[in-house]
Amino acid sequence: MDHAHNEYLEAAVEGGIIRLGFTAALAATVLLAGWRAIRIHAGTALLPMAAGLTFAAFAVIIHSSVDFGMHMGAVACLAAILLGQLDYLASGESSVDKARRTLPDSLPGWAVIPLLAPVVVVFMSLQTQGAAY
Repeated sequence: MDHAHNEYLEAAVEGGIIRLGFTAALAATVLLAGWRAIRIHAGTALLPMAAGLTFAAFAVIIHSSVDFGMHMGAVACLAAILLGQLDYLASGESSVDKARRTLPDSLPGWAVIPLLAPVVVVFMSLQTQGAAY
């Protein structure tokens, strides 16, 4: 009700041709990063990951032309994570040092954060149980 079912149309309505240009440039930049990641990792073990992330980015870009999914928190968060991984693969750093691809003997302290995520999700869902929408 509040948004057009097309991100590009909504960008044009909200910000005119300038915002539509920025949105289209963002989509093109993401696809170029995917193409660069595929070219960098051609023939390596990271090629399937680069291709999968590029396909995921392409799917989000196409889906944005028929729905307003990027206004949903879960879709935006997942897209940000996937695009961050795609950007890392496109940077070329992932193929510089093969020794960095192996897991260390002991995990650093920040590795506990993903284990705490389910606890945070349950806590947040319990907090919204009594909220009236």
